[in-house]
Amino acid sequence: MPEIDLPGPDELEDRFSRVVALLIAFATLVAASAGFLQNAAGNNGGSYSIRASQLGVESLGALVNAGQTAQVDFETYSLAAEQRARAANAFLRSAIADAGSAEGTNADFRQRLQTVLADRTDDLTSIKLDGEDGPRRDPAFPARFFAKATRASVQLDAEQDAANEAAQLWGDQVTVYTAILAMLAVSLYLFGLALTVDDRRIARGFTAVGVAIVAVGTAWTGLVASAPPRASDLGAAAAFAEAHVAALAAVDQAGFAAAVSGYDRAIAMRPTFARAYKERSEAILLAGTPRHGALIGITGTDALARSRADLEKARDLGLRTGVVMGNLGFASFLQGVQQGDRALIERAVGHTRAAIDLDATNPRWRFNLAVALLALDRTVESDEAYRVGLQHLLYVDVEKQTLRAEPVIEEFVTAAALSDLETLASRRPDLAPKVGGIKQFLVGAVARESAVDQPQSPASLGPVSVGVLPAEVEWTAELQAWDTSRDVLSAQWYYDDPQQRGWTVIPSISGVVDVTRDEYNLRSYLAASTPPSCLPDGSYRVELYVNGRLAGQAQATSSFGDLRAFAARDLTVALCRPPDWTEAEVSYAGLFNGYESPDKQSGVVLFRLGIPGRGRDEAELSVAVTDFVTEAFKDLFTNPPVAQGEPEEGYLLALAGTRWRTYDYGDGRLRTGAGVDPSDGSVFLVWVFGPYAWFDSPVPDQIVSSLSRYP
Repeated sequence: MPEIDLPGPDELEDRFSRVVALLIAFATLVAASAGFLQNAAGNNGGSYSIRASQLGVESLGALVNAGQTAQVDFETYSLAAEQRARAANAFLRSAIADAGSAEGTNADFRQRLQTVLADRTDDLTSIKLDGEDGPRRDPAFPARFFAKATRASVQLDAEQDAANEAAQLWGDQVTVYTAILAMLAVSLYLFGLALTVDDRRIARGFTAVGVAIVAVGTAWTGLVASAPPRASDLGAAAAFAEAHVAALAAVDQAGFAAAVSGYDRAIAMRPTFARAYKERSEAILLAGTPRHGALIGITGTDALARSRADLEKARDLGLRTGVVMGNLGFASFLQGVQQGDRALIERAVGHTRAAIDLDATNPRWRFNLAVALLALDRTVESDEAYRVGLQHLLYVDVEKQTLRAEPVIEEFVTAAALSDLETLASRRPDLAPKVGGIKQFLVGAVARESAVDQPQSPASLGPVSVGVLPAEVEWTAELQAWDTSRDVLSAQWYYDDPQQRGWTVIPSISGVVDVTRDEYNLRSYLAASTPPSCLPDGSYRVELYVNGRLAGQAQATSSFGDLRAFAARDLTVALCRPPDWTEAEVSYAGLFNGYESPDKQSGVVLFRLGIPGRGRDEAELSVAVTDFVTEAFKDLFTNPPVAQGEPEEGYLLALAGTRWRTYDYGDGRLRTGAGVDPSDGSVFLVWVFGPYAWFDSPVPDQIVSSLSRYP
């Protein structure tokens, strides 16, 4: 056997020490690298934080600047419109005056002067009458114009959100590198112990653990360094701003669907954009809801599921606000009730409680919690939630000393609560008696602005009936034993579409009724809705509450077809017209405007004439103006219109001295109505014209009956 020269103990110890020394050097190198990367991450995070702050300042500045510029533009447009109205009145005075008279000459000069001023003023504003954002193309004018003014600010906000997210991600990397450095420090400590202990097995154990820690730290460092946070695509901010503006300007389901598409693009470019998910959830909900007031309760299950998924995503991405959690709770409740899913309603309770923790004063969350608890048969908790929610609705302070005194807001929240109760009762008939009691409690408290029960009253109502016109609703009933100092009447109007998806309250025409006002039982939906809209086909029901007690109800069905609103803002009048009619080619801002059929054989024209009518016989003035205008515009007809019979009394917009008259122009009829506006003495005149056969249809009466003051 050959002789083998084995190393001695001292040589073995030196070799072990050299290996440990190399490990210490390697661990130190990794720690230095991690420290360098940590410093770089901290610098990058700081840079993004500074950029986010800068973007916040820029966004605020852009919002203020754009808002002021837009307001100046709008006021300039309003001034131009006022000057055109003055020119129109001067033109009318010139036409009425005797030829060559001083009055006529002066009126003609004023008409030309005001026209020039209006043209010059119009050049100073970006809003044009026929422009994309003007009153003729924006049903909710000036909503689209002011929405667009926020675009730059919204985009900067989105960029700031992305910068904050990047800063947070870099900050997270700093934290990770701190953990890695701590691990490497432990490994260095273990390597040092391995060099000092005498027991070789223990030393090797320390070394093995240290090597494992270094390996993990090295791999972790490489993994983190290989995936640094990336700057968000600026296109996502631009797409988000476009979608946000589209949602603000939307007036129908198609508009909200377009907004959803914009949010889709923003999310595709930045999948972690929590705010985009939140706003898309709202747009999805509205795109799936008939555009009729605030009828979220009849949204389809598919839209509810998609909206809820987006809200959950926004929450998971860290956007845990009262609105996100409250909307998530509401969507979960509706979907749970529609599907009979008790577990989903339980989750709705949890989400809504979280919303209350984040936004305790919002009465909507309290009412949402209450109806969800009622759906779970937890009636005691539900009653308490309704009581507390009512306090937050009626008062603006925690001490419950200062009444809110904002009927529009109070009715909007009350209407939503009543609609939710109606939805629940339709799925749970066993809860109908309980639901009826809660509705009386809510309506009565809001009407009286007090949750304290009032003394019993003998006031009641006679039999109730309902009438539905294209633009307004009406109920009739006799008030019996009524005392205006004691009794309060509230009317809640419900709507159910032809698909019978459920009754929901229309807040814009519901609320406390002022019985001292003329026509207190009439409510114009056309004038109250934004944008102005005509009542769609479907069923309508009114519930009348006397001091919070349901005293009568009735319902009716309308089938007027797809009528569209026409709001002549410069004439302060609106009406409903067939959907295929277009705005008349001949108009004069501030004086007359109208719509006509595609073949131009039928139409409606509105006039407002600034002729002082005070101190004159209103009926005579109405007839004189009708004859004068008809004669002045006779060339618009195939033959000069000839009056048929004497003027007749009738109703028109609660005007004084109203007179109706019919003319014949050979190929058809011209139906006119005129009256004096008591507020300013001006004369309002309406023309409805068309072929003889057209007057046998219901359309002329629908147009006339829809006339409403606007705004």
